[in-house]
Amino acid sequence: NFSTSTQIVTLVDDTPPVFTSVPESYTIECDETITYADATAEDNCSGATVNVSEVITPGSCPAAYTIVRTFTATDNCENSSTATQTITVEDTTSPVLSNDAEMSISCDDYPNDVVYASASDNCSDVTISFEDVAIEGGCVLPVGQYERTYTATDACGNTSESTQLIVLTDNVAPVFTSVPADYSSECDVDLVLEDATATDNCSGATISYSEETTAGACDQEYTLVRTWTATDGCGNASSASQTITVVDTTAPQITNACGLLDGEVVEVCCEDLSGSVTIPAACELTFTDNCDEDASASIVETCVGPNCPTETVDSWCDIFAPEALADGETCDNYTSHGMRLFNFSGSEFYHTLDGRVANNADGTQTYTMNVVSLDNANAGWEVTLNYAAGMDWDAWSTQPGYHSYKSDCGIGDHTTWLYSTMIDGSASGTGDYAGSELSLSHQPSNGYFGFQIGEGANNKNGNYGFSGWIYYSGTFLDEGVMGSGDVFGDLDCCLAYDISRDYTVSDCAGNDTSFGYTISVTGEACDVADGGVIGNNGGDDANSGLVTLKDLIVIESLMPNPTSDNSTLIFETGDDISVNISLMTMSGALVQDLFQGNVFANTPVTLEISTGNLDAGMYQVRVNSRDFVVTKKLLVTN
Repeated sequence: NFSTSTQIVTLVDDTPPVFTSVPESYTIECDETITYADATAEDNCSGATVNVSEVITPGSCPAAYTIVRTFTATDNCENSSTATQTITVEDTTSPVLSNDAEMSISCDDYPNDVVYASASDNCSDVTISFEDVAIEGGCVLPVGQYERTYTATDACGNTSESTQLIVLTDNVAPVFTSVPADYSSECDVDLVLEDATATDNCSGATISYSEETTAGACDQEYTLVRTWTATDGCGNASSASQTITVVDTTAPQITNACGLLDGEVVEVCCEDLSGSVTIPAACELTFTDNCDEDASASIVETCVGPNCPTETVDSWCDIFAPEALADGETCDNYTSHGMRLFNFSGSEFYHTLDGRVANNADGTQTYTMNVVSLDNANAGWEVTLNYAAGMDWDAWSTQPGYHSYKSDCGIGDHTTWLYSTMIDGSASGTGDYAGSELSLSHQPSNGYFGFQIGEGANNKNGNYGFSGWIYYSGTFLDEGVMGSGDVFGDLDCCLAYDISRDYTVSDCAGNDTSFGYTISVTGEACDVADGGVIGNNGGDDANSGLVTLKDLIVIESLMPNPTSDNSTLIFETGDDISVNISLMTMSGALVQDLFQGNVFANTPVTLEISTGNLDAGMYQVRVNSRDFVVTKKLLVTN
């Protein structure tokens, strides 16, 4: 028998799994790799399955956090047990900071926020900060160097430090804020010397000065170059200059022009019938210049007109046909003529068309005449006569042999005439006489009569003129001829011309002042105030009032003249007066005072003049009183 009974036995599992292994908790640096190990569990009955979950909890900085891993072991009966692992990630490593030990920075760029360093960190970004502390050294003012401390900090507050020498540099030269401008200045003006100023960006500026003078062509002109050099504390330099040009543009000033005005005309009259004139000496200007002590004056003297003296000719006279008297004939009862040829197969009488006398510098005279026949206006001669230096009557009459004068009409005082001997002469035919040639010589050959010059000496009228006896020989229209003849003429020796005296006063710089005046030899007789003794050729009154005398002083004679030893002056005065008598050069310079004293009216006064110690040449004897002057030429020979 049996009986059955049923019993249900229920197996239950109330025991949770048991972890056989759980990873240990640990701490690592943030840059290390996290190791995730698994946990294991076993169950008493039904096995176990392990699941894991994790929770990340941030730390105090981005690179720090905590990972909590929870393992859950569950068996098939849903019994479970848990275990945990904690992984702590942290950042305890300081950043790595690097920089150059020394850094140069332009002073213009300091201060700034530029970091001249770099840093890295194992886990997070890095912030670099710095602090500068001034230290001694460098060239920049006021501080040239800094010690810089860099601090690198990562996200977790880990820090590292380094130092760097910051050197401030200045490569910029100073800048001039004012420089005196260039200018030109007159040489007599004080120079204005101003200073330049400069500034620098960083290190201050010290200005030094130098100057250089460059001479010009003249002492008073030069160039002054003033140079300023601005240098900063770092040795940077810049320069600026000013050029001052000292010039002379001011012309000299004439301070004394002998009382003459610029452009003035000084008239000079004719003192006697021979054409004597006293040309004033050239004015010696005085002048001053603003700068040039060596300014100088030059004169250009120019004679204008056909009657000007030359190097070889002292003066000129014009020759005219002898003037007829009131009855139409000359005093010898002939028709006026200038040349006569005796026993000539052509015409005997010739009229003077024109003529000229050159009073040569050596004392000789050259007469040229253009004459035509009174019978044939187309036939004539060009006559040239050369005469030796003239002698006064005493010299002529007392020379060896017999010597006289010729006065056909008894006009004039032969003792006042000049006498000469022909050196040579010629006559060339013109017109119908062309081809005819005559040689002329002195007649008479023994020199008894001379070629004579003076008032009435022409033997035709009382005018100032000349006459002479000639001998001719040669060919006339291809036939030989010879014979004698005469030449005659009136003379006008008071001829006009101008002397221009142009002065230039110059300084070294080429500045000029011009001045000039004209000596006008008028060809007119000196008036009463000038005390001249002048005859007049031509015109209705030619033979009346031939000589105009100032009644106050009359020179009767000056003999001998020419002289080589002594000469005697005889004069009278119209009043009881005091007179001064001087011997002068022809240019007006005093040679010696001859007499000073009182004389009585209408009483001849005789004065001996010694000439033995004088150089040969022409002089003037001047007698003056009460601003009245009478002059007489005196020729001194060796």
